Amino acid sequence: MLQAVPEDIDIRIIEQRILGIDKVRSMHHTHIWSLDGEHHVLSTHVVIDPNATKDEAIDIKCRIRAMTENKDIEHITIEIEFEGEDCSVRET
Repeated sequence: MLQAVPEDIDIRIIEQRILGIDKVRSMHHTHIWSLDGEHHVLSTHVVIDPNATKDEAIDIKCRIRAMTENKDIEHITIEIEFEGEDCSVRET
């Protein structure tokens, strides 16, 4: 049960909905898993338009949270990246 996508959630549908949000260009590292069979966790990297404002980035995160409200997703981590940014690069 742990570390698997819950049976009642279709990750492809959630990804399609997120990709339909204005200013969202792509997404990757999307994972949904269950903590106990009832309470789920979502983690994703969302790539947005490089010209998106801070308010637009906040709105995107709010819209993602709202679209997952009825999926028993208790904890959501959304990493916002700008188009052209390499998420594997770490600054020291």
